[in-house]
Amino acid sequence: MDLRRVEAILTEIGKAVRLFRYYPPSHPGAQRVMADLGAVLPSLERLGTVELQVAPTGFVSGSTQLAPRSEPLRDLALLLHAQGHRTLVLEPGASADEVAALVRALLGAGGGAGARLGAVMRLPPLPHIRLDAALQLGRSSAAAEETQAVSEEPSVSLQSAGVFRPDALPLDFEAHRVIEQLESTPAEFLLSSVARLEVLGARAGEGREFGTLAEVVDALARLASEAPDPMVRQAAENALRQQAVPAHAAALVQRMANPGLTDAERALVVSAVASLGSATLGSVLDAHLATSDPDVKEACEAVMTRAGAAAVPLLARRLLEDRRETRVGAATMMGATRAASAAPYLEPMTRDADWAVRAAAVAALGRVGGADAGRTLLAALHDADHKVRAEAAAAVGALGDPSSGPVLAARLAEEDEPEAACALAAALGALRERQAVPILADLAQSVSGVFRRRAVVVRLAAVRALGAIGTPEARAALERHRDDGTPDVRAAVLQALG
Repeated sequence: MDLRRVEAILTEIGKAVRLFRYYPPSHPGAQRVMADLGAVLPSLERLGTVELQVAPTGFVSGSTQLAPRSEPLRDLALLLHAQGHRTLVLEPGASADEVAALVRALLGAGGGAGARLGAVMRLPPLPHIRLDAALQLGRSSAAAEETQAVSEEPSVSLQSAGVFRPDALPLDFEAHRVIEQLESTPAEFLLSSVARLEVLGARAGEGREFGTLAEVVDALARLASEAPDPMVRQAAENALRQQAVPAHAAALVQRMANPGLTDAERALVVSAVASLGSATLGSVLDAHLATSDPDVKEACEAVMTRAGAAAVPLLARRLLEDRRETRVGAATMMGATRAASAAPYLEPMTRDADWAVRAAAVAALGRVGGADAGRTLLAALHDADHKVRAEAAAAVGALGDPSSGPVLAARLAEEDEPEAACALAAALGALRERQAVPILADLAQSVSGVFRRRAVVVRLAAVRALGAIGTPEARAALERHRDDGTPDVRAAVLQALG
């Protein structure tokens, strides 16, 4: 079964439930949702009967949870589950009118007086939509009858002709509407859009709707940098400062650190967090220190890259702390800033007594760059710890200075530790250092000295470096291993030779 089609149908039903809490069906937004429903429901013809389990966290098909990060699906499932339903069946032929009747019943039992009475939803005849019987839990038939009356009240009926009030819109819906209209809004009206976004951001923060807050902050940041009118840019900057409430900034960072976010969701929150500036940077570092998720760490570093030199003073203070993990993390984030002003703080750390701190400082200097960084990194190639030497080799290769090639080659000839040797070989390949070909050709051999076998990882690193250098001498060295007895080496040689 194509679960994406099922997810699309349930998403539109969930949107309808959320929207009709606030809108009459005559509103254009409500009509658009029903039109979207009418467009996706025919796909049931190809799917056949769909039976889903209803859990408080979403819908389940077999052992697969549908769209676990979809808020409309979660809201719809939670509403059904709270009313005692555990199964939802959709059959081919379901129409938008049937869905409308379902929504009316859901809102009738779930809202206002119905909730106070402990109401059970009573469905009108729905030929193609079925729910299992709600759990009665001792409720009387009289209460059920009252529920039916409540569900038919005009205040919750989809046939209501209520008056549209902008302040009754769901917050996320209104924010989306304002943001989507920014590109088509005439310049003379953008100031009012900024003011509206500022209010929506404050409401999102108070309501702890931090996904919506991230969208508002991102939109304000774009206006602050791209709006053609200086007054609009200044107003957007002022509105951004109003959003930088420490508690809200910390909550946005916490959202960014949620491993369940999609790439697009995380990119949006990264942009928003970075736009709030110094108010978020301490929380970003703490989030980086607290996680082992590489995606979250990458997101935190992306914020520091956006912050640049502005983050250096904060990170410099954290470098002075005693805790090893904090110093390592602060050094890593210093590198992420790529700011030249970070180098004077990182250079002394390459001589720290703790090898982990030295390694982090060396890697960070490689990202910061500069002539002084290059000299420090070449000196670190002789560090007592092989992990620091490996980081230094990788950093030198990343800097891309061809004059470093002879130094790397000489160091490789003396290196005994496989990890550092691999990093040196990779750096020489990145620099395409011709003088290193004889050394790399020797490393590609399976035997070193008398009856001493060389590590396969080192041989592989040498083969890849020879392939990257690509001179006739390098290719000739590779040809000698075309039929090598080690499968991984043989495959790497064939790939390097093309």
